[in-house]
Amino acid sequence: MRERGDLEAATFTVLEELRRRLGSSFSLGELAVFYGAGTDWATGLAASGGVGTEASAAVDAAFGRYAREAVDYSGGYRGGR
Repeated sequence: MRERGDLEAATFTVLEELRRRLGSSFSLGELAVFYGAGTDWATGLAASGGVGTEASAAVDAAFGRYAREAVDYSGGYRGGR
């Protein structure tokens, strides 16, 4: 297993690229469509940070963190709060 710092750095790199590509105002649906369109770019970006086979974990972590910034994120509550 990689050092936590390496995984955090790779996650942050992907997260910053997500912010650049989607901006600060997006919905969970838009993020899901973006994820569904493919994450090879993000996996490559994370892998370039030296996390190797754990790049997909960094990508998923970045998308999960970014989801919390969506305009319609309700923290797991249905219908918002």
